[in-house]
This record gives sequence, C-alpha cells and structure tokens, in this order.
Amino acid sequence: MSAGYLLLEDGSRFDGDLCGHPDAVTGEVVFNTSMTGYQESVTDPSYAGQIIVFTYPLIGNYGVSAEAMESDRIHVRGVVMRDPKNGEDVATAEGGWLDWLADCGVPGVGGVDTRALVRHIRDKGAMRGGIFAATTPEAKAREQVGAEPSMQGADLARTVTPPEPVRFPGDGPHVVGIDTGIKLNIVRELRQRGCRLTLLPCTSSAEQVLAMEPDVVFLANGPGDPGALDYVVDTVRDLVGRKPLFGICLGHQLLCRAVGLETF
Repeated sequence: MSAGYLLLEDGSRFDGDLCGHPDAVTGEVVFNTSMTGYQESVTDPSYAGQIIVFTYPLIGNYGVSAEAMESDRIHVRGVVMRDPKNGEDVATAEGGWLDWLADCGVPGVGGVDTRALVRHIRDKGAMRGGIFAATTPEAKAREQVGAEPSMQGADLARTVTPPEPVRFPGDGPHVVGIDTGIKLNIVRELRQRGCRLTLLPCTSSAEQVLAMEPDVVFLANGPGDPGALDYVVDTVRDLVGRKPLFGICLGHQLLCRAVGLETF
C-alpha cells in the first residue's frame, strides 16, 4: 500500500493508505453503518456516484463471493475504511476484498480515522470529495473535487434502470416494479413469496405500467436526487388510486412527492 488521502470539498483532509485500484476518484462522500454486507453495499445501485465510508472498522475480513452481489457490478466510485482486510480463509469466500476492488477498478483508502470522518459528515452533511495519492498536491485535488457535479439535481436512475422490461416467473400476484435501481435481494424476496415480477424502465408511463396488468406496483430503491425525477413522480401520481403502490428508499420518497408529502 502507498500513502493516500481523502479530501472533502470543505478542505478537510483524512490521511491513510491507498488500496484497491490506484487511480484517483471523486464523488459524493456518504457513510454506511452496517456491520456486515460490504460487498452488498458497493454493488447496490443506490450508491451510484458515491464514495462510501464504512463505519465498522473491519472491512473485507470474510472475502467476496458471487452470491453476495446486489447487481451485476460495483456502483460506488470508491471506499474509505479504518482497517481493510483481504482475507479469503472463509468457506464462502471466492476471492479477497481488496483484490476484487482492484480488479473492478475501484479505488479505496484504508487506515482512515473513520470515526472522526463520519462525525464530520454527520454534522456538516454529505459533500463531494475524492481519494488521491499522497503525491497529488492538494490544490490539484481540490480542483478535481470542485469539478465533480453536485448530487443535487442528479438523475442517476437513468444510468441504472434496465433498457427493456425484465420478467421473472411466478404463480402469485403480479408485481410490476418501476426500476430506478432495484437490489437483487428485493427480487429474491419477492420471488421466494411466489410473486410474478416485471421490472420496467424508470421512464415508463402510467399507461405502460397498467398495460402489464399489475396486481400491485412497486417503486424501487435507487441513486441520485428524488427531486430530479419529476417524470417518475408524474407516472406514480397517475397510478395513485388506480393500483396499489408501495415503495422503499428512493421509491418511498417518490411516492411521497406524488401524494404531496415533500418531507419524508
């Protein structure tokens, strides 16, 4: 490992050691408080465009496996950790965490005082930042961070939604999902309960959703700013009162907007 640092847009710097892929990266810096599930987190489409700070100190201690994927790829830009591990000596491990990050082109920085970093983000709010080698001058790093687009107004759902409908068979109720970035575990849970599932692009109209003859409409999780998804809100508003709806994460926020609840 070589020395590196995380720089936030307010000028705060947190030093550590680079791991994963060696390239610099910028994105919105957010934190995750899960004690396990680091692979699930980085493959969750909801984190597209972001750099995750893990609050649990040991990350990577049980390796990675295909079964833990929440999508077909990593969606985060980078990861920040206290004590990164590359262990593979667990029965379910199919590779090391740090090796996998490097293979997937995802930079990371370890040895960071994540307690201090998370307290800072909690108090000041999520902000843009970047992971850089220690040899990168702060002035140059600050320019790169400043060039990163704000998450406010960012429509990232279009970057993770399927281009065409995706269908999963089942003998139970037909759940039609407006897919703004659904996690695979939600798909698994619905299928385990016998649901027939159809995932539609997030740009689908209310008429296209109703044409699927759903028993219920599901509004998925996903990345970006819910305030940038007026077109999805319009679709949901047209569906209210015509079909039962339920949502999670971003989908719940969009449902709130559709029914006039702007505070979540």
